[in-house]
This record gives sequence, C-alpha cells and structure tokens, in this order.
Amino acid sequence: MLTGVEGLDQILHGGLIPRRAYLVRGGPGTGKTTLGIHCLLAGPHSESLFITLGEAEEQLRFNAERSGLAMDNVAVLDVSPGQLSIADSTYNLLESWDVEGNAIHDRILDYVREHRPKRILIDSLSQMRYLSADAFQFRKQILSLLRTLTEEGATVIFTSEESDDGDEQALPFLSDGVISLEPTAHGRLCRITKFRGSGFAEGAHFYQLDENGMTLHPRLIPNHFSAPTAIAK
Repeated sequence: MLTGVEGLDQILHGGLIPRRAYLVRGGPGTGKTTLGIHCLLAGPHSESLFITLGEAEEQLRFNAERSGLAMDNVAVLDVSPGQLSIADSTYNLLESWDVEGNAIHDRILDYVREHRPKRILIDSLSQMRYLSADAFQFRKQILSLLRTLTEEGATVIFTSEESDDGDEQALPFLSDGVISLEPTAHGRLCRITKFRGSGFAEGAHFYQLDENGMTLHPRLIPNHFSAPTAIAK
C-alpha cells in the first residue's frame, strides 16, 4: 500500500503492508501529521478517516490545505478529550478519567464498523495516556483498539510524541512498524526502526516539508550505486 510520500515507498520496498498498524513518532513540528495525511490521500478519499484527539476539524483542514494536502473528501472524526463532558450530562468530572477514555475507544470502533474505512490516521495517541488510570490500562486499550481496527480491514497510522515516558516507549511494541522523524543540525531525518513482514532501507534519510507536503530523499547505499565498469579495448 503506497504512502503517497515521495521516496518513502522506496525505502519501505513498496509501501505499507495492508491491515497493519504503524507508528509515526517524533517531536512537535517534525511532520508526523503531514506524513499521515499523505497516506490518507494516497487511497480513495471515500475510504480514508482522520481521527483527531487534539485539534479541531476546522483547524486540521486549514493546516492541511496550507501544506498542499487538501482533505476535502476525507472524513474527520473528532474525539478530543473533554467532548464527552459537554455532550453527556451524566458525566461527572469527579469520576475516573477511565470513563472518557473508554467512551473515546467505543466511539471510534462504532464509527469504523459503520463506515468501514480502509485507511485510518489517529493523531495523536499520546492524548489517550492522560485518560488511563495506569500504564497497564493504557497499553491494554491501545492494543485492543489497534487490533480491532486492523481486523475490521483498516490500515492504521497513528502518531505519538517522542518522549522518555515509559508509556510512550511501549507504543513501538504495539505496532507493526515504526517511522521515526527527527530534526538535527544538518536537516530533518527519517528512520525506519521496525517493519514486520518486509525488508526496508536502513539508516537515516533526509526529508523536507514544504508547500507540497513531505518529500523524502533515500540515502545512497554504496554497494547499490557504483560507477559503470570501463569497457576493455
């Protein structure tokens, strides 16, 4: 399954494997959401779903259009924390945060079972940690969510902030592949640190973000690119 990011499908040896879950991690402004939107737009827009846990739909669409990635026909499901306390008068802020976390989990699954999207972007799962009582419940909820979404036929891309927090560090173990984005003094770098079921081009690959979204530049592998052999006379 193509990601829609120029150069990324090359280092992934053809793209993502369908019906699996992939983590895109990195700090603020590294392009996690941009990469995810590319993936949504690479397939039929009617089969793509953007699940937001932090940013309003209007702002998401505005930012995407500014990046040259208009999401006019992509569905957006806003399950930002706090909405339940407004929509449900029975919700009490003195109750456990688990109430809202479970409600978000269920709302996502209900929507997916009804509309059957094939490509899903969840931005960002870091928000779910604040709704879980402890690390065990957080991992259990995320694993349950990802498994159910892929079993329903979707390929899932989910984002997470780069963090030393132990719970954030658990997310790679719950995914089938990990794409890491990082800024350096020499430019932005992308690394594939996990990819079940297929090989990939290892190492750091430069990428750029501009008005056309994301473009990745695969690094040259010495043994794969050599000068042509001179013809003997």
